[in-house]
Amino acid sequence: MPMIRISVLACFVSFVSVHLVPTDAWLLRRALTKTSQPVGVDDVNQKIAVARDEMDSWNLECIQRRDETGRLHEGAQARLASADAEVGEAQRALTQVQGGQQELALTLQNLKDRRVASIKACGRSESGRVAQHDLVADTRNLAGKVMKVIEATPGSVGAHMARLKGSLKDQTAWLGRGARKRRKACDLRMNDIDLQLKDAMSAQNATSEKMRGALAMLNRTSERQLNVTADFERLTALQEKDASECARATGQLSNRTKELRNTRNKMLLEAGESPAVSDCEVTPWLATEMCSVSCGGGTKNLSRTILRNAGGGAPCPKLTRTVLCNQAPCQVDCEMGGWSGWSNCSAPCGGGQHTRERAVLRAVHAGGQPCKVKHEQKACNVRPCSDGCKLGDWGSWGLCTKACGGGQRGRRRARIGMCPAAEDVEEFEQCNGLNCPAKLQCTTRMEFVVLVDASELLDRTSFGHQIQFAANLLGRLYLSKVNGSLAGAVVYGAGVKDQEAFSPLTEDVAHLQEWLGAQQIGKGALKLEEGLTAAGRLLRSGNADLPSTVLILLDGRPDSIRLARHQSKVLQEHGVRVAIAAVGRLANNYMLGDIVSTPVVDNLFIAPSFEALQQTLETTFVGLCPAGKAATAAAAESPASSWYLPPPR
Repeated sequence: MPMIRISVLACFVSFVSVHLVPTDAWLLRRALTKTSQPVGVDDVNQKIAVARDEMDSWNLECIQRRDETGRLHEGAQARLASADAEVGEAQRALTQVQGGQQELALTLQNLKDRRVASIKACGRSESGRVAQHDLVADTRNLAGKVMKVIEATPGSVGAHMARLKGSLKDQTAWLGRGARKRRKACDLRMNDIDLQLKDAMSAQNATSEKMRGALAMLNRTSERQLNVTADFERLTALQEKDASECARATGQLSNRTKELRNTRNKMLLEAGESPAVSDCEVTPWLATEMCSVSCGGGTKNLSRTILRNAGGGAPCPKLTRTVLCNQAPCQVDCEMGGWSGWSNCSAPCGGGQHTRERAVLRAVHAGGQPCKVKHEQKACNVRPCSDGCKLGDWGSWGLCTKACGGGQRGRRRARIGMCPAAEDVEEFEQCNGLNCPAKLQCTTRMEFVVLVDASELLDRTSFGHQIQFAANLLGRLYLSKVNGSLAGAVVYGAGVKDQEAFSPLTEDVAHLQEWLGAQQIGKGALKLEEGLTAAGRLLRSGNADLPSTVLILLDGRPDSIRLARHQSKVLQEHGVRVAIAAVGRLANNYMLGDIVSTPVVDNLFIAPSFEALQQTLETTFVGLCPAGKAATAAAAESPASSWYLPPPR
């Protein structure tokens, strides 16, 4: 029986040896033989397994620490960048306010210097008042003598002398009012400077308030920057500490494992056994699923597989494990509501504040983006309360001065009390910037009157070019009583008979052009003021609900700037737009700009001659054709044809 058992056992060992890997076969042979591992080797293998498990734990913990601290570090870095940007913005705002404060300081000093200079200048003006009075008397005597010569001078010289007469009248009137005007101008100038000084001081107070706000903002953002920087540095130090601690612990465990293996090899050699044993080897951990949560503390499962079973060494470790993940608390950014509207100014004058605010809908948590400012202020009504100046509300916008090609439209507001000249009571804005068609026909409903210069100062050729320009210009209007414009003409100048001086408003452009072609040069001076008076009578006979424009054709300058300006202002007060197309070397913006409507750039056209003006017909015509879409609304609001620059409210 013993022999049979030995034979069976030998066959089993032989079979297993063929089908098992060498190491496993060797282990089996050791298990079946009476000999065993040297005493203590199994204990060493167990210690190696324990050290390996500790190494696993440390590696997993270090990975978790690195991930969690890394996310916190990235968040702190983003907050630090945001804090740095806020500090930079606050510093820029402070620099801007400081620049404004410096400019105001310079403005205040400049105004003080101007006040001292004005006091000196006004004193010199008063001392020269007597000499001015004597000069006025001499000028009046000279004017009387020249006027007698003019009345006795026949022919074309009379027209030139008439222009001199008008100029002398202007000078006489201006000199007569000079002393009073200078005194009044001095008072107004001083009052204006004093008001500007008050304004500048109020603005300086408002700027000081802005400075305090900017400094407070800089302090808040700087404090946050310090806190975020400290948090960033703490997390950086924590990263370095974790890395050092992990390296130390894993290094110690690695050295301990090596020592245990050396001990095992020595024990095997002393026992006469081969040290060619192997520990179980496994793959690195792999996550079989994502972390259960993105923040706030979750778990995930890990797994690994066996690369090689143990061959007399440490057994295989666990192949699955559940670990913690995403332990950092969830960051919550601050969420702000929308801004409320600006409040009414806290003071009617002397410097007040508009304020607005917004609510915090969700508070910041765990290092999220902090809340922005909840309150904002801006200065208002900085004018001193003692100056007595009030400004009315802006009136409605008028029509655009051009239907295309880029015009302007205006509006006005009233001054109440003593206000600085710098206070705007008229303002304009750009409108209708689209390009015009190649040949524009004006279809805007309006009343259009052209004033033709028939003085002796023109030669027949220039007069003919002027008539041709006026006829061509009128031909570009769409005339119709129902849905178009009405046009008329006035010929002004001494020697023109009243009954022949104008052609009434009409829709018959051919008849109007024919009438213009029949006109002749007069026998005397310009008398532009009389032509403007005639244009006013002609417009009063038309439709008061339609916009009105008067275009003055002029060679040089009027006989009397003062009289022409006065009569033009009468028309403008009734809502009439007054424009001038002037030719010759005496035509200039300075004198003629006082006669036309504002803005001057859209109402004054100057050329060397009427022939040259004909070459700019397209430009001139575009400048005189207003937009028509709002004509009905403008007329309904102000029947006095205040379409161009409506009156203030």
